[in-house]
Amino acid sequence: MSEEENIGTYSKAALEATIADHVRANGRIIYWHHHLQMFMFLKAKDKKQYKVLMKEVKDWLADGTVTRVTAGAPLVIDGTELYPMEVEFRDLTCGPYFLLTERGMFEDTDKTPYFFRTAEKRENAINYIISRQEDKK
Repeated sequence: MSEEENIGTYSKAALEATIADHVRANGRIIYWHHHLQMFMFLKAKDKKQYKVLMKEVKDWLADGTVTRVTAGAPLVIDGTELYPMEVEFRDLTCGPYFLLTERGMFEDTDKTPYFFRTAEKRENAINYIISRQEDKK
């Protein structure tokens, strides 16, 4: 697949079912993988992979591949509150997030979600990713 976004057909119900399955499998972070065009997850035991994932986002922010990282409004999926970290990639969109937010705001397609189980974990991730980026300004 090229750097261009693969335009897919997504079902909100199917996306929510996938995320709910990942929650039931003890997923601690659930994120959209653009290349695979699906939600992936890591468990609490996947500490090494989690560090690699967060370092990638941090590096992408530093090199301009990612333009912004922010905290999104919590989403409830299958009775579980999830806390999205919204990652804006320079040249990618995420239709699934647009569907999940249900706000009808096309700018939501600019954001790729990384769902956390707690607001604290999400804030820790954002603070790690943007650290040193703000120092350079």
